[in-house]
Amino acid sequence: MLLSMGTDSTAISNVLGEKPYRPEHLDDLLAQCDIDAASEITYYIVSPTIYCHLNAAVPILRLYFEDGADLRPRLQLSRQSIQSLIAAVKPECDHGWEKDVEVLVFVYWLAHAASYWVVSLAFNIPKSTVHDIVHRMSKAVIGILRQLIAFHSADDLEAVGAGFAQLAGSPAFRVVAGAIDGCHICIKPPASDVQCYFNRKLFNSVQLQAITDHQGKFLDIFVGYPGSVHDARVLKNSPVYTGRLFPPAGKCILGDALKGTYIELF
Repeated sequence: MLLSMGTDSTAISNVLGEKPYRPEHLDDLLAQCDIDAASEITYYIVSPTIYCHLNAAVPILRLYFEDGADLRPRLQLSRQSIQSLIAAVKPECDHGWEKDVEVLVFVYWLAHAASYWVVSLAFNIPKSTVHDIVHRMSKAVIGILRQLIAFHSADDLEAVGAGFAQLAGSPAFRVVAGAIDGCHICIKPPASDVQCYFNRKLFNSVQLQAITDHQGKFLDIFVGYPGSVHDARVLKNSPVYTGRLFPPAGKCILGDALKGTYIELF
């Protein structure tokens, strides 16, 4: 906010000192400057603006701005998915970086499992900025997680069943509400529990269990169990199983043989 009034600028400087001006200091400012409350004061409200723009000369950003360019090889997501993510997170700021850069930095970091240093080189921005973006975006994505990953309604399950039946080439699959499987996410394990995270595929990991529909859309995720834990045990301890959250009565989910014993109990 800029303040315009007929008074000595030196007096105002003496009041403000080294501190940045804040609107809540206005009353003290007027009192110490001995300004009559009835004096004419004009306020100019200046909205913050975006003062940091994407550098289109950076290779990854040049690819992003190239119409029709396939982003999957570099970001593991389609252009449409990235645009949807940008629209979904809606960063609450009207200054600093354009929101595109925060989403792109975050997605690049995820896609390459790279260090902050590597990402900072890829985007030509400070490592500390990458750190801040990753943490800010992680919180934003977690905040909207349940809006994006959720089970279908009873009405939608009919279409899901029809989709599975078409994929399988059999009407028997109309009762299928989803498919379940897991994967191992490579990690650097804690020094005190290395063996717990060492999986049967001979690397350290945490496990991700996911349920998807016939189109591959995530309906539920459960992540965090060490890599050495059996798939069936992960399922048995997941909220979807302990809470009997899915599938509804009369429906089933598809899984491999390792999960079969427990899936029958859904």
